This record gives sequence, structure tokens and C-alpha cells, in this order.
Amino acid sequence: MTKLIAIDFDGVLHSYTSKWKGLDKFDDPVEGAVPWLKSLIHDDRFTATIFSTRCGQPGGTKNLILWFMAVGLTDEEVRTLHFSATKPPAFVFIDDRALKFDGVFPSADCIALFKTWQEP
Repeated sequence: MTKLIAIDFDGVLHSYTSKWKGLDKFDDPVEGAVPWLKSLIHDDRFTATIFSTRCGQPGGTKNLILWFMAVGLTDEEVRTLHFSATKPPAFVFIDDRALKFDGVFPSADCIALFKTWQEP
């Protein structure tokens, strides 16, 4: 049985430097994202699910598939991906907007000061 890895699209795979410009508007991939995703796809231990609110809108998943093809995934590689508008039950989540829970709840100040990896 493979382990499901849930990967956020915007800010993790897609750089999202321009922020939201529309359902079919994208920036370049984050540096290293495509070879990393390809290696995960070809690792029999894992199944990759891409989660994005875009998938919950008409044409959203199709636009993601076209973007993945445009940045270098093959048709076969794209067919192995699963797409979801919400976070699925997963072995691990890879998300740019998360705090790792280590048994200690973060303070409100810690939460208020949160920044993604792209923010100064």
C-alpha cells in the first residue's frame, strides 16, 4: 500500500508570486518543484495528491493538468496524480501555510507572526 502525500499547489509547486490573477493564470514552478514531483511520482512508496481550491471550480483541475504538462510532466506522469479541492486524508502534507504541531500549541502571537517561506 502506498502512502498518500498531499501537496499544496499555490506557493509549493506553483510559485504564486503574482498572487491570484484568475483560474487559468499561473506563474513558473518553484525552483526544483518539477524534478522533485517527478521523483515522487516514480517512487512506488507514494501516491501524490495535489490540493488546490482551483480544483473546486469549473475547469480548475483541467487548468492544473495543462500547467503540469506545460512545465514538463508527461501525460503518463500527470495521469498518476490525484487532484482535490480540499486536503485529503494523507500520510503527510506539504503546504506553505502550515505550522508543524509538535505537542505544544502555538501562541496567538506566534500565529499572528506567521510568514510563508517566500515572505521576508
